[in-house]
Amino acid sequence: MLAGRTTNDDATTLGLNIFRAANDTAARDIVVNDPVMQKRVMRAEWYPFGPPVVKKINLDDRPQWLWIVRPTRPEMLSEAPTDDEIRHAAAHGDYLQRLIDDGTAVLFGRTQNTDYTSMGIIIMQAKSEAEARAIIEQDPAVQNRIFRAELYPYRIALFRA
Repeated sequence: MLAGRTTNDDATTLGLNIFRAANDTAARDIVVNDPVMQKRVMRAEWYPFGPPVVKKINLDDRPQWLWIVRPTRPEMLSEAPTDDEIRHAAAHGDYLQRLIDDGTAVLFGRTQNTDYTSMGIIIMQAKSEAEARAIIEQDPAVQNRIFRAELYPYRIALFRA
């Protein structure tokens, strides 16, 4: 389980909880029974999420960042990817694995839905927003406009492997 939220305090604030559930019904029960959801303090969206790639949570003193990627052409998931999309998505995976290996990325994975709401989630560490953006700009799938990227300051609150 992992839980955290972006550290901005405006309308773009996001909470992120990744957890295991036996099935969609069990996942919905977890969300619906959350006291914050019952008091309608926040609204929830939930998506099936593939097993995240996480080596070990090894945080240092660098700020954390939530990097979200979304396909620029959602049909690459719902229909079929083009050869370019296949090539650049594979290079994206290799790039993220290198970021995991060098300790920059803490976790990455993607929702398993195949519609326009599908997203990949990367939690990483970088000294500054400029450094985080530079890391994103080096992603082959972002460079080749296969994915568009969003960046938010983030803080992990809970983690259990």
